[in-house]
Amino acid sequence: MTEKIKISDYLDPLQRFGRTGRVHSVFDRSFNVMIGQQLVNINNYRNYLTGFGVFLPDALFEQVLPLIEVGNRVQVREHGLTFYSTK
Repeated sequence: MTEKIKISDYLDPLQRFGRTGRVHSVFDRSFNVMIGQQLVNINNYRNYLTGFGVFLPDALFEQVLPLIEVGNRVQVREHGLTFYSTK
């Protein structure tokens, strides 16, 4: 069975916090994005989803994390996030 992206009910719709954001902080298995005044945790913990969080499956998280740096711009779209990186 393929794991799917999970998003907290408190974040739906994500665009209500704003249309752009920035990477706030980066950790080994998660990172935070500040959208407007809302901090959103994006993580790779299978059994843990914060109230304002998004779970990414292993393969997707491993593709994204090397490109994430504090300060990177994030565009909020209706059905996803676009990360802009210098890498």
